Amino acid sequence: MNPIHSSSRNSGIDAHHPTAAESRNVGVSGSNARSLSPSVALVDDEAARRDSLHQSLELMNYTSTVFESLTDLLAALQQGAWFDLLLLPLFTHGGRNQLIAIRSLTDVPVLFMVGRDDMKAMQEMNDVFSSFKEIDFILLPLDLRELKSRLQLLKNRIAATSSEEKVTWGDYHFCIGSHTVLHRRDPVHLKPLEFDLALQLFRNMGRLLERDWLSSALWGTCSDRPSRTLDVCASRIRVKLKLQAGNDFVLQAVYGRGYRLRMVAASQVEQRGPAPHSAPPAAAPWSS
Repeated sequence: MNPIHSSSRNSGIDAHHPTAAESRNVGVSGSNARSLSPSVALVDDEAARRDSLHQSLELMNYTSTVFESLTDLLAALQQGAWFDLLLLPLFTHGGRNQLIAIRSLTDVPVLFMVGRDDMKAMQEMNDVFSSFKEIDFILLPLDLRELKSRLQLLKNRIAATSSEEKVTWGDYHFCIGSHTVLHRRDPVHLKPLEFDLALQLFRNMGRLLERDWLSSALWGTCSDRPSRTLDVCASRIRVKLKLQAGNDFVLQAVYGRGYRLRMVAASQVEQRGPAPHSAPPAAAPWSS
């Protein structure tokens, strides 16, 4: 299900989910930098409070995407949406499994909104997420000055750690802040667009990423880039990162649909022959 609405102080109403590539540019200054606000996913089933919070976040210079339920947020994350912060209610009746599923998809800071009668539930939730970083709580009804302060604190933590963030898949090590990739300890030179595409593919391992979704993630929803640009970029990272038959990871082009990065079992890497020349069968969107 789509979010109710998404806003940006720069572009008005915008239904585009922020992506990982966009989120990394938060806090960048200079005439050539994109002016992007930290993106917040807001979940609240109370319409009046939800709309008020949405407007308040916009005034605080955040881009907010609003969801009625955890189910809707979970669906968006499963489809590749990326947020810098999550502002969620503390569901005391159900929702625990959904929260755990959400946390398995993203480790960004979470600020839980807690009713004054839900202190016991807050302690239980804190115990559940004790192994996760950047979990905080704020009492309802919200004091907007306190909300602004809590969000600023979490945003500062993001800025402090973003330049140091490193993610690893097998022998591939991505250094987010410096836009560099190491393969078996050897640096691989990727252009900015190639780095962003490679990171999207690795972060969505096993999923079919549709061409339109990739174009939106790399260039924005209004992109007029030719389709061939995406193909050239994918071809280059396939060669540079050796995402081919005989390696642990294979970049697969799904004819007429998009691209999927697959992890190959060690036994298959040893035994498999040359890659087939025929186009792979089409798969359902976001299928494994």
